[in-house]
Amino acid sequence: MYNGMPTSEITEKACNEGSIFSFKDGIITHGVLMDIPRLKGVDYLDPGTRIYPEDLDAWVKQAHLKIEPGDAVLIRTGRWARRDAKGPWDTSQLAGLYITCAKWLHEHDAVILGNDAAEDVHPSGIEGIVEPIPNRGRPEAV
Repeated sequence: MYNGMPTSEITEKACNEGSIFSFKDGIITHGVLMDIPRLKGVDYLDPGTRIYPEDLDAWVKQAHLKIEPGDAVLIRTGRWARRDAKGPWDTSQLAGLYITCAKWLHEHDAVILGNDAAEDVHPSGIEGIVEPIPNRGRPEAV
């Protein structure tokens, strides 16, 4: 499955761990939009652009924010602005978080990660792992 969770945790009815059923009534939390293109003074990030923890810290400082435990962190790369400006492209290349951001997210105790493209930069830069953040985002894997 993911994050080292064995498939034995899956039954005919649900997953015993990590099931989306626990969110069936919705999620209420503080959401923080991190607009990385705006931080860098551009309309969008080019495909394959890596976002580093230093970028996240810079946005927090510029936007006068504090990431609190339980926050939903939403990353804007400007994917759709790029598509509007230049048209479709091969999405095997996407701007996104580099693996070093997994530790940053853990240290800030963010509980939800969202993005306008993919959480991870594509290509990931990690040999043999396409999406290290969702698959190996635990701090011991960083």
